[in-house]
Amino acid sequence: MRKSKRVTINDIARETGYSKTTVSFAFNSPKRLPQATVDKILTAAREMGYAPDPLARSMATRRTGTIGLLLPQDLPIIAENHLFNQLLCGIGNVLEKDHRSVLLVPPVGGSMADAIAGAVVDGFITWGLEREHKAVSVLEQRGVPYVMLDGDPADQMPCVNVDDRQGARRAMRRVLQDGHRQITILTFLNPYGLEYQRYYGTIRNRIEGYQDALQEFGLSLESPGIRLDMGHVTKIDGRAAMQRLWDHDGGRSTALVSMSDAAAVGAVEYCLENNIRVPEDFSVIGFDDIPEAAMLRPGLTTIAQPGVEKGAAATRILLDLLNGRTVQDQVMLETRLVERGSVGPAAVAALRA
Repeated sequence: MRKSKRVTINDIARETGYSKTTVSFAFNSPKRLPQATVDKILTAAREMGYAPDPLARSMATRRTGTIGLLLPQDLPIIAENHLFNQLLCGIGNVLEKDHRSVLLVPPVGGSMADAIAGAVVDGFITWGLEREHKAVSVLEQRGVPYVMLDGDPADQMPCVNVDDRQGARRAMRRVLQDGHRQITILTFLNPYGLEYQRYYGTIRNRIEGYQDALQEFGLSLESPGIRLDMGHVTKIDGRAAMQRLWDHDGGRSTALVSMSDAAAVGAVEYCLENNIRVPEDFSVIGFDDIPEAAMLRPGLTTIAQPGVEKGAAATRILLDLLNGRTVQDQVMLETRLVERGSVGPAAVAALRA
């Protein structure tokens, strides 16, 4: 089979009558040209079957046109977190308008540092990366802009968060208002186990929010009826936590306050499969408001966070950094309580204790 000749920028220049430089601008810096000129060149390129060489373009512009989304866990685990889909949607919406793409950057061999070093991108959006993590120093050494999502940034480090403390306070207050005093808190898997005094970042902020609400009712994390458990942000871990609670806690807890909807959904599913009525026998509240929360029966009462807007906000900041514009260092988005049907009075359930 005869190999067809590759169409080049020189061919497009001859066809359109523009210089090679003008044709190059149409692809790499279209804002420098009148829109009519750009349209004419791009139309000719499509008709001629021109396929830009991404490597040559990146060498010429010193830009890849790609943003890296640095992930804290391997893709199979991340994929179970529906908040990830919302963040990715927000990121993609902004990048599409700027004619850029996103590259998912999970740990390489368990190392986020190796992933950062090997990613061919113009900048990073990090998810769940705290300032104490050694990967931050690798980001600094790369010398490319980055923005933190759900991080614990130092001063003047661009970051987009939700008000985790306020959201957690709302969640805990909601179950306390229904009389629950035997409560299990399901936190994220972390290096410090159940030593909550050592937590930092998002986990710390949510723990502090729970503590705020408990104190309003004369309780604390050290109160006899308050217990901590932890797991990944997955339904499997939520089911496992609920089984531990029911089998080994002796059924004393009457409510589960989960830091994630995915785990909360798993807990509710375990209850439904084991004849534990929700909320008559046991109450569950989550955090995120993923689509599946509304599909459960009963629906999951939860704290909604604007995942799509969070991803979009981080992306806009990163694009501003890439374009040399001044940015707001810290962006804080609000949460809200979404009432469905998974939280109810503790009176009947408490009779089991």
